Amino acid sequence: MNSKDTSLPGFRNGRTAASVDAFGGGGGGEGSHSPTFGAGGSNSPSASLRRFRVKAKANGEGEGGGGGGSRGATNGRRISMSRRRLASSGRVVGRQFSICRNGALALALGLLLSSGGWTAPALLLNNDDGGHSKGSGVGMRMAHAFTVERRRDAHNIKRIVFGTAALSKSSDPSALLDAAYSKGYRRFDLAHTYGGGQSEILFGRWLESRSGTIDRGELNIITKGGIGDDAFGDPDRPLLTRRGLREEVDESLHALRVDRVDLYMYHRDDVRLSVEQFVDWINDVGVSTGKVERWGVSNWTFERFKAAHSYAKAKGLVPPSTNSPQYSLANPSDGEIWPSTYSISGQDKEEEIDWYQDRGVELLCWEVLAKGFMAKADLWPEHEVDPASLDAPVERGSDEWRLQRMQRAYCHAENYRRRHLAVRLADLTGVNLAQIAMLYPLTRGRHISVIFGSSKVDHLDDMVALQHMNIDDEAMMLLAGHREVMMTDADADADKEEEGFAFLPRMMGLGRNRIRPIQLTAKAREAKIAAEKKVAERMPVAFTATSTSSSARGIGRSS
Repeated sequence: MNSKDTSLPGFRNGRTAASVDAFGGGGGGEGSHSPTFGAGGSNSPSASLRRFRVKAKANGEGEGGGGGGSRGATNGRRISMSRRRLASSGRVVGRQFSICRNGALALALGLLLSSGGWTAPALLLNNDDGGHSKGSGVGMRMAHAFTVERRRDAHNIKRIVFGTAALSKSSDPSALLDAAYSKGYRRFDLAHTYGGGQSEILFGRWLESRSGTIDRGELNIITKGGIGDDAFGDPDRPLLTRRGLREEVDESLHALRVDRVDLYMYHRDDVRLSVEQFVDWINDVGVSTGKVERWGVSNWTFERFKAAHSYAKAKGLVPPSTNSPQYSLANPSDGEIWPSTYSISGQDKEEEIDWYQDRGVELLCWEVLAKGFMAKADLWPEHEVDPASLDAPVERGSDEWRLQRMQRAYCHAENYRRRHLAVRLADLTGVNLAQIAMLYPLTRGRHISVIFGSSKVDHLDDMVALQHMNIDDEAMMLLAGHREVMMTDADADADKEEEGFAFLPRMMGLGRNRIRPIQLTAKAREAKIAAEKKVAERMPVAFTATSTSSSARGIGRSS
């Protein structure tokens, strides 16, 4: 994609109406894009296919030229515009225009003033007076359709979790934890096996040494266990028992120097054990004793999680409130990066993600930056990765083994496409690649949290800033690989009536608009309507991590 394909004049999303002051005057539209933090618009976490439609009414009063201004040329005119996607290039274009009299002039003027052909002019996006260009007599309020939106508290800071997998490698672990805490991190992800057990020990020492300055009630401590000393997820590891689980829970509490943890997760599944055993044991060992506030699992398949959740509900036990899969803009090629792990990054996992949201289950996602592939644009260049070397026999656990598994999972054509597009989005919006990658799952749903760990303080600042950002719907769809937007029959009929309308494309030197509408079958249309109804009725989940009761759902619903 070249630089002219990445940003177009358009509007925020398909659910907000925005005023267009075609020739000056009039207020800005509700929910319209603002370059500063504000209350405009609703958080739109879904990246599902949808129709984007904006109706704009030109009703402005000119502020320049004639003193009191004149409505004459624009009063009552309507511009109805829906954006479509070019599958050949991933470009989003405005392809349906219903224009009364000369209402198109305002839209054409905005396009003609654009730099690069399809970029909304900064003058019209960043006016301090709310979108008006006083004195000029011209003011259109538009927003990018491929952007990072800035809005205060778009995401709860508790959904950005500080990871401690490499805490033992830090030159000053306590100073690093101090920095994380001072910047607003309140959730900490640990595990019995991280650093050979050192992460829990180092965190416990830090917490005890700060007892006079840090309130334990403010922290949300997560730890994982149930796999003994297995550091690789070996499916043939010694079989877990109820007694073994009790010992691991107690060891973790002792290392952390606390009497309970807010979330305890089975670090891996083990299909040699039934889901009923896992549910019964953690309710007995952890929940009923007060040592575990909530419990969850890590790297469980969707089927196993559903079975455990259903069993717990049927038996009146506390069900798992969290699953921790790999979820990233980088989709692992075979769905598994490390032994016995599970990923939801593929497009075929969309229904799974929605299922978790419907039931208030948190997805606590790891390896979001894909081991640096989605943090450094020059890491593992495509031309330097030799596919033939990715299956060569190497020693398990060695550096070569780790590099081989990472490159085999992440270094493929689709991920390079996604990274290239993410870099373009980062460049256009003044953020960095790592921030785009972390925003990708955060934007997908409010029930999704991300784990981030770093030893560099400026990286901590970058991640904290994400609570005030959101990737817009169209950028989400392009990043995910959705090249087309579904259309209803009514939309298709309207487009057929205006087929070949070439006013704007011809003015822009692009020739006639030959884009064909996407027709839905009756079955697909029914499925789309049902899905939209389900989304409309769904109560968005805003995760609150400071619960003090053993809730069966485990996730609060306050924002």
